[in-house]
Amino acid sequence: MSQMDSEPQLSTSSEAKEDAKPFVAKKATYETEVQWQYRKKFLDHYEGKYPIERLESWSKILSNSKFYGCTYNQDVMQKLNCMLAEMGEETIQPRI
Repeated sequence: MSQMDSEPQLSTSSEAKEDAKPFVAKKATYETEVQWQYRKKFLDHYEGKYPIERLESWSKILSNSKFYGCTYNQDVMQKLNCMLAEMGEETIQPRI
């Protein structure tokens, strides 16, 4: 068996979509309904555009920033604000 035979094959995007299970977001037990609906809107908007694990992470960063005032490094906040702007949502301004 050659090295190429033992390497995993990447599926095409159409094959990946056919084989992929639908993503079902779940409300965290600690989330209020307002927080969950805001995060769910973000998840629904970007579903299929990012890997599920990454999308979950971004949605939690969004929630932490919006509802708890958490701040992250400049690159993270810039990316998050670009994603929000793409959705037509208000961006998150750093607290002074």
